[in-house]
Amino acid sequence: MIAGFGALTITALSCRVVSDVVKRTVLQFLLMAHPIAYLITAAGVSGLAYSEELGATSYLLIFPIQLWAVVCGTTDRIGTYPRSLLILALVVPGITLLPALA
Repeated sequence: MIAGFGALTITALSCRVVSDVVKRTVLQFLLMAHPIAYLITAAGVSGLAYSEELGATSYLLIFPIQLWAVVCGTTDRIGTYPRSLLILALVVPGITLLPALA
C-alpha cells in the first residue's frame, strides 16, 4: 500500500514542478489514473484473473508519460539536482516493471 502512495507522491510532485500547461494537464490526468491502476493491481493480488498484468501494463504506460512530461516540460520551478532525483525516481519503476511483463 505504501508503494502506491509513493508513486502518487511522485506524480503530485511532477504536477507541481512542470509549468508547461499541456504537460501539466497530462500529469493531472495521470494523478487521477494512479489510484485506478493501483486498484487494478490490488485486484490482481487478490486473485482476479489478468488484473496483475493489466495493472503492470497501466503502470508501464503511466511512468514513461510522466518521465516525458518532466523531461520535455518546462521545469523552472525546481533546481538541477532535485530535478535529476525526480527523473531517477521516474526511471526506476519503469525499469523494475519490465520483467513483470516478460
